[in-house]
This record gives sequence, structure tokens and C-alpha cells, in this order.
Amino acid sequence: MGRRLREWLVRAWATLRRRRSDADLAAELRLHLELAAEDAGRRGAPTGLRGRLGSLDSALDAQRDQRGLPWLEDIGRDLRYAVRTLRRAPGFASVAVLSLAVGIGANSAMFTLIDAVLFRTMPVDQPHRLFFIGHDPGPNLALSSNYPIFERYRAAPGFSGVTAFRTGTVRLRTAEGIERVAGQYVSGNYHAVVGVPMALGRGFASEPDRQPGASMLAVISHEYWMTRLGGSPAVIGATLTVADRPVTIVGVTARGFKGLSPGAPVHITLPMSVMALDDRRFFDAHDGWIGLTIVGRLAAGVSEAEATVAADAVFQQFISEPVNGWVKVANRDRFLAAALVPAARGTFALRRQYAQPLWMLLAMVGVLLLVACANVASLLLARAADRRSEIAVRLSIGAGRSRLVRQLLTESAVLAALGGLAGILLAVWSTGAILSVFAIGPSPVAIDATLNRHVLAATLAIVFLTTIGVGLVPAFRSTRVDLAPSLKDGAAAVHGGPRPTVGRTLVVAQVALSLVLVSAAALLARSLDNFHRLDAGFSRDHIVLADIDLAAARFTTDQRERAFADLLARLRTLPGVQSASFSSRTPIDFSSALRRIEVPGFEANPRNGVSPNDVTPGYFQTFGLGIVRGRDFTVDDRRESPPVAVISRAMARHFFGDGDPIGRTFVLAPSDRPTTIVGVVEDARHENLRTDSPARMVYLPLTQSGVRANGNFLIQNSLAVALRTTAAPASVAASLRRELRTITADAMVLYVRTMEQQVDATLIPERLVATLSAWFAAVALLLACVGLYGVIAYNVARRKREIGLRIALGAIPGAILRHVFREALLIAAVGIVIGLPLALAALRLLQTLLFDLAPYDLPALAASVGALLLVALVAGILPARRAATTDPVEALRDR
Repeated sequence: MGRRLREWLVRAWATLRRRRSDADLAAELRLHLELAAEDAGRRGAPTGLRGRLGSLDSALDAQRDQRGLPWLEDIGRDLRYAVRTLRRAPGFASVAVLSLAVGIGANSAMFTLIDAVLFRTMPVDQPHRLFFIGHDPGPNLALSSNYPIFERYRAAPGFSGVTAFRTGTVRLRTAEGIERVAGQYVSGNYHAVVGVPMALGRGFASEPDRQPGASMLAVISHEYWMTRLGGSPAVIGATLTVADRPVTIVGVTARGFKGLSPGAPVHITLPMSVMALDDRRFFDAHDGWIGLTIVGRLAAGVSEAEATVAADAVFQQFISEPVNGWVKVANRDRFLAAALVPAARGTFALRRQYAQPLWMLLAMVGVLLLVACANVASLLLARAADRRSEIAVRLSIGAGRSRLVRQLLTESAVLAALGGLAGILLAVWSTGAILSVFAIGPSPVAIDATLNRHVLAATLAIVFLTTIGVGLVPAFRSTRVDLAPSLKDGAAAVHGGPRPTVGRTLVVAQVALSLVLVSAAALLARSLDNFHRLDAGFSRDHIVLADIDLAAARFTTDQRERAFADLLARLRTLPGVQSASFSSRTPIDFSSALRRIEVPGFEANPRNGVSPNDVTPGYFQTFGLGIVRGRDFTVDDRRESPPVAVISRAMARHFFGDGDPIGRTFVLAPSDRPTTIVGVVEDARHENLRTDSPARMVYLPLTQSGVRANGNFLIQNSLAVALRTTAAPASVAASLRRELRTITADAMVLYVRTMEQQVDATLIPERLVATLSAWFAAVALLLACVGLYGVIAYNVARRKREIGLRIALGAIPGAILRHVFREALLIAAVGIVIGLPLALAALRLLQTLLFDLAPYDLPALAASVGALLLVALVAGILPARRAATTDPVEALRDR
């Protein structure tokens, strides 16, 4: 019978596993039990088989337990209990969730930015097969090339296709007037080689380059299509007017593709044949790199190393030709070779500029999360003291310690999950606020910092680690209780309970980590302030700048020169305007230029380059550049007059030493006419505030400095106007536009700003790090204050009877206050002593981000220490007041 019964039970088990209906399961099990009973009766076995096997309902219940997921049901019960428990303590839950939300949200926001700037892959076909072809490997790697070498690379082996692009602005004429749009000019196979996805129409696959105007086509971005053209499918075949020429829209790129330069989205793409209509030298210019970026797609089966060898062979052949010999002359002290750079993440300019600040900020938010975790862990420990009776009761009736640890960890997980959800919302909001820091300057950095699966995965990992970090120590600590004392009465859970050693340790850790953040923020704030206080050699106050573009007016050279002169005369008569000038460049305006110079009696050297600026009379007065020697430009320095120049002191020292440069001459490329020096002005940091030495500047009269073509001077279309004024910038901008409209309706006034705003636009990385670190430090101080308050308040409650007894014996309130404040300051002091070495080690990592400041800056460290001591005093106010006002009768009665 035993063997048959086992067989039937095995069959019943198999059937139960296959069936889903409880009724079917019951019928099947009943049948097998009856068969077993009949077989036992025939063999003379006892008839109580059903009783010995247990009731059918018990068997079904056991089967359901096995068939289900008991551990999942346990987790559900734990979660429900955790939620009920936290709902009974809304104050604690709110503070804990908010603390974690700040830490998790800050980390999620930084992960979002880092993913967008450093790691996001271009949405193109097989991006890992795309490579930029540059030259000068190493830290001086450059991607700028020219069209002649691009044509050589097109024939290089190892690539299935090679294309090129040059970014810039495109001037469109619309019904509303003239507008400038971010665009690029590309070779005719750009979209095919890069593998750009299209939302509508087609891209460029084989458009001719060298036939000017042969392909009057355009591809627009999805964003431009939706925001400016209404998102209508009828856009294919529509016409845009680019520089007064009609071009036909043939395609719309897919959402998400904004070009290969992160941070600089492209909205209109045109063939190079369109650009050649205005720049016929573009295809044959051998005398310099002209900003053309070359991209190649590796052929199947070709490795990066093999393609690099092939590209370098082309490059070496190119620079060995006499017409390209300037490359070796200009770079003779650098290693000249071709280099392949992965293009999957786009060009690296944005990553070079922001990689280090973003990694530093990520480290700071990591420290902030540790502070938040320590804060919540200390709160959990303080709360566990109030729950000692509950935990003791559960242990006394048979609950295992591991079961209670799991329950407490579940509560921590609920807090971390709620903090994570709130943190994601905070990250979405704060990311937008952070991006506003980038949205300044002539070309604001546009970063697509949206949450994606990578950021969400990082957030989930943070939530998991937070659960462990927050809950593990409190869970094990709170379940290690002495049952007998804890069960006597509820007051024993607090009054006379164990000393909060672990809680104090966590708060000391908070203070130490907070000191690291606060000292870093103080140091970075002082560094940014040094930039603002720096005497850069030019005036920043009361100067309004704007860019004037007359290209759409289609003026001749003489008409353009008269238009600028007429506008300048009008501007000088505006109310509040003290001086006005035009120039090709203004100080700290993102531009840089270096031209070769030949000075008689001075050995020619590529390192002798100077930085030119074309200006009108009044430029030096407007920017407060004092004339040291000689004279300023005058209206007599005309096109027909002998070329003259005013140089900076730095240039005078470099080329003429202590001698008098007035009357000396030089030749500035590409001109071949000698230029006479008529004045010397004070030095100014014209290109970069961080430079230790000022640039060697050459100032030329605007009427004499146009680029000569066929013997004619060409005054450039775009100039910067600078106004020293006492009027408000907004009113000056309105007056400027009004005066310009009287000259031509086709002119554009672009990027109106003050000189201070222009300087700030060059300090985006410094402002980003200083601003965010200040916020992180403020949050860390707040969390440290909450942690200190929790420990001091718990200690006051634990010693309530002792305090009441001391007051009954005659202790004055002032002594009680001093005692509580002394305890708060002692905890803070221990944290400061531990945190100082950590801060000094961390501040060394900030060296490259600091300006005119040592990492061990005593004022910054002293201010940080003072801030934490002040926080300790603030945290002790309420507990000290509560202790000093303790009723001794009530305290002694509470046992």
C-alpha cells in the first residue's frame, strides 16, 4: 500500500502543479485520496487513512502556500506594516524622506548632466564606426582642417565614406524680417556617411560640392520644423530664403539629432556649394585650417589602428608639398601626425570644458548623500529608542531577530523609495535650474538633459545603496535589547536608556563631511570673487555692448563704411552716452586671433604672433585703456593714409624692450605694407581672464584694416559696438535699434549685453561649480543641524529625571543652558577635528578650478569652521530651552 500511495500522491502533486483552478485541484486530490482508501480497505489496512493524511482543506491550504510565493506575501505584509508605522510618525517620515530626497535628487541631477555632456551617444547609425580625423595627437589635438586635405582623405583606404562639416550661422529672410539660425555647411554625402535618421524626406547622399549653387537644398532639424514651420508634412519642397537666395527643403532630421557638436544644436544644414557662392576661396585655400571638421566611417573589417595609419600617410604626403609647408613652419615644435578620434559622442569641446567641473560636483553630491544617510540613520536610531518596548515585546513572544531586522530594513527601503521618487522630481526641477546657468553668452550651451534609462538605473542603484546605508546599523542596533528592563515600562525606553554612542558617531560623521562641503564651497566662492575683483586692464562698469550685422543690406564697401560712420555719429549724440566706438572684437568675447608679424631687426618666429583688433577712434576711451605714449587714432587715419597702429605695452616689451616703439614699423600678415606705430596703450587681458600675462595686442584703424582683395579694402559686415553710458542698458538697446533702422531695415542688432555680463559668460564653469557647491554646502549644514538637534534632544529627554533633580537641588537655568550648548559644541568640535584633514585632502583636488587662491586658504577654512560652530549653537537652542524649563516635579514623577 505504501508504494501505491506514494505513486498516487506523486501523480496528485504533478496534477496540482499543472492545474490552476482550486475546484479542479480539490476534485483531483479527493479522487486520489478515495482510491488510496479503497486500496487500503481491500488489503485489510486501517480505514482512518483520510484522518491520518489530514483534512482535504489543510492539504489544499498547504498546496496553495507551496504553489504561491510565500516570500512575496511576506514582503507585502512587511511593506503594509512599514507604511502604517511611518504614517503614525508623520514628522519623522517627512524629515527622513526630505533628507533622502535632497541627497538622491542632487545625485540624479548630476548623473543627468554627466550623461548628457560626457556619455550620451549620437543618435546615428552604428556610431561606434564613426571617427573624426584630426591632427597633432595628444593634448593639442585639433579637428580644424581645410577642404584640400579633406579631398585627400576621401580617397584614403580604410573608410567606407568620408564627409566634412563647418558650423556657423545662417541668415534667413522671413516674413517677420531677417533672423540668424544656427546652421552648418556640409559636403554632399554628409547624411549618408554619418547615418543621420530622417523624420521626413531625405538627407544629402551625393550632392556636388565644387559647383557653386549646384544644390540649392536644405535639411532642417525636427525642432526647427516644429517650432518655426508648424510641423506640417507639406514642408518638403517648401522654400527658404538664405542670404537672399532660395533653397528647397528636402528633409527633416529625426527628433534628437542636433548635429555632431553637443551643446551647439544645428537647425539648418546646407551643402558647401551654397557657401561657395560667397566664399570662392573656400575650396582652394591652402594657407590655413579653416574650421572644417572631417568625419570618416570605417569600412567593414578595418580597425581603428589600420585606418589611423592610412590617414597619417595621407597627412604626411599633404604637409610635404610646398604649398602646404606653412603647417610645418607654424607647428615646428609639435608632433605632426593624423589622429582618429571616436565620434560616437560628438565633438569633444564641451567635454573638455566641463568634464572636470562635473566630476567634482558629482563627488560633492556623493558626500551630500552620505550626510543625508547619516542624518536619517541617526533619526532611525533615536526613533528606535522610542520603540524599544515594542521590539522587546515582539522578541519575547517568539519573533526572530532576523525577522525584525528584515522588517526594519523594509521601513528603511520605504523611506529610500519615497526619497527616490521625491528626488527624481527634485532632479527634474533642479536640472532645469542648473541648465539656466549655461543659457548665457552669444551662443548659449543647449544641453538635452532629460531623464533616461541610464539615469533611472543609477537612481535605483542609489536607492538600494541608501537603503543599506541608512537601515543596516539602526536595524541591528535596535534589535539588540535587554528584554527585562525594556518590558518594565515604556519610559525606560527613553529615560535612563543607553547612551546614544552610535547616534553621536553618525552626527560627528555628518559634521566632518559637512566641513568638507562647506570649505570647498567657501574656497570656490572666493575664487569666483577673485575673477570679479580682478583688474583686467579694461573697464567693466557702465558699458553696453551689441553686435551689428549689415550683411543682409548688401552694401558695397563704400556704402558699408559710410553706414557704420553715420551710425557711430548718431550713437554719440544719444542722451547719457559718454563715448562710443566700433571694433571687430571686444575684451573677453569668446574670440581669439593670432596673426604672423615681421618686425625689422627681430628674428622671424612663429611664436611671435600678435592678436589684432580693428577699432574706431574712441575705443580706448570707451574701455578705459590709457594711452601710455603717442596718440590715439583720428579721422585723418583714412584708407588712403599710410597704415598706422597702436600697440599694447606687452607687445612693445616683447619686440622693442626698453626702446621707444613710436615710429617703428612692422608688417602684419596677410598685408605686405609696412605699418607705423603711433601709440602705446595699457595692457589688458583681452582673451582670457586666467592668463598670467596679457596678450600682445595690435590695434588697427577700422578704415585701414580691411582684408585686401584685388587691391580693394573690404570693411567687414559684422562689428561690435561699445557704448559708455549712464543710461539703462534696455533703453540704450532700444535707441540703438531705432537709430539703425534709420540707416537700413535689413540690419540686425544681436546679443545686447553689458560688459559685466560678457565677462560672466566666459566664467560659466566657475559659476556653475561655485553656485552648486554653495547650495550643497547649505543643505549639508541644514542636515547637520537636524542631526545635531536629534542627538541633543534625545539626550535631554533621556536625562530628564537627572535634569529635574538638579533643578530641584538649586541649579539655575543658565547652568543648564550652558551644559546643553557645551555638549552640542563638543560634538561639533570632534567632527571638525576629524573633518579638517579630510577637507585639506579634498581641497587639493580643486587646485585647477581655483584662481589666484591656494587650496589651503585660511579665511575660507576659518569661515567654514565658524559656520559649523554656529550650526551647533542653533541646533542646541530648542533642547537647551526645553532642559532649562523642565518641571522637576513632573520629571521626578515620570519613571
